[in-house]
Amino acid sequence: MAESFNNIPGSRTNSAKNRPGSGENLDQVKEEEYKRLNDELEARTANLVREAEEVLQGQEKALSESRLLDNINADDFLKDYDDDTEPNTDRSHTDRPSSKTGSRTSSKVTNHTRPHSTNQSRPPSKVKRPTSGKPLRPKSGKSNLADNVAVPDDTFMTQFRDFNIDKTVSNIEGQIDRGQVISDEDDDVIPQAANEMGAEATIRFLKAKLRVMQEELDRLGSEVNKRDDSNKTLSVKIKEMEDERGRLYRTTSAQQAQIDKFKKISEDAQVKSDTAETQLAGLRKESTDHDRKRTEQLLADNKRLEKQKNELMAGFKKQLKLIDILKRQKMHIEAAKMLSFSEEEFVKAFTWGNFI
Repeated sequence: MAESFNNIPGSRTNSAKNRPGSGENLDQVKEEEYKRLNDELEARTANLVREAEEVLQGQEKALSESRLLDNINADDFLKDYDDDTEPNTDRSHTDRPSSKTGSRTSSKVTNHTRPHSTNQSRPPSKVKRPTSGKPLRPKSGKSNLADNVAVPDDTFMTQFRDFNIDKTVSNIEGQIDRGQVISDEDDDVIPQAANEMGAEATIRFLKAKLRVMQEELDRLGSEVNKRDDSNKTLSVKIKEMEDERGRLYRTTSAQQAQIDKFKKISEDAQVKSDTAETQLAGLRKESTDHDRKRTEQLLADNKRLEKQKNELMAGFKKQLKLIDILKRQKMHIEAAKMLSFSEEEFVKAFTWGNFI
């Protein structure tokens, strides 16, 4: 069953790799789910084949004679293919002998239009099928789990929904009635051990397999419906996320416009700051030059005033010396006057003494 699913050209195994927009986590979840479903399907198929082999072993003696195989009518078995219990072999055997005389002509006509359900009527299958000695389910290993995953796609499941067992069985009966031999060269439904079994066991096996496939089809259909609902929910979420992304994109665009505006204002402020820095540097340089010139001027004035002070001090000293000289001259003059008066008095006294 896993090979039949994997060989479908439109399977989801091939389409999931090429499907754009599928998340990696979603693909991993789907892959694990399909692995689990594939394992369950293989287990059920193995159980079915084992039960069919047990039935074949039980009916091998009863179906070994060719005369019984020639008298088997497939319509008796195909009418009850939906029954869950196995068909009653005693009733089929008792019904057939009672209608031996009346159905000879019909069996002859049937033999002309329908191939005998003998071992010669069914050509051996060219496809190598697994025998009963080999297990149908491969050993569980991590190396080829991904290769054995059956992933039916939507187209395949849509075709399976429209599949009807009644219609399929009717088509097969019509082909048999028209004398068309159904080739089983590419048939991998019946195992190699069942190639040599009789028509009754083959039909019984095919009925069981059809029931299992129908159950699996129903289950896969419900699974696909769940997946469709999940996809719709995810589509709604994706739409909401797209709307949210658009809103965030608009918000980001508005914020980006504000950022550009603030950046332009910052650049203008930076230009103004650079201009102010240049002006401040010029003013500082000018102030430094002015202070230096003023300091030099003050130093020059100080030197000039110091020179004038020194000159004044020198003139003041000269004036003091001159005043001292003048004072001495005055004292000498006064002393000279006193001396002159004393001399006159001495002369007068001297003369007066002489006069006496």
